[in-house]
Amino acid sequence: NEVVTSKYTVATFLPKNLAMQFSRLANCYFLVISFLQLLPLGLSPTNRFATAGPFAVILALNMAREAYEDSKRHRADAQVNNRRASVVQ
Repeated sequence: NEVVTSKYTVATFLPKNLAMQFSRLANCYFLVISFLQLLPLGLSPTNRFATAGPFAVILALNMAREAYEDSKRHRADAQVNNRRASVVQ
């Protein structure tokens, strides 16, 4: 048996994390607003990157935090899985 408490692998980190990020309604809202501001339609009274830049930074920081926490989970899992166990028969 093996204990696995981590959420991600190297291959699944980006898609799973983005799905988790955009499951929050606020992030979907800011994605739409950022997209509309980036279009050259003159819809925004502010700079084109006024929302997209900070939004991208916040997403990147959340991803970095999740990666750090998941790496700690992987280390804890490895530590538990490498312990000696006694089998009762």
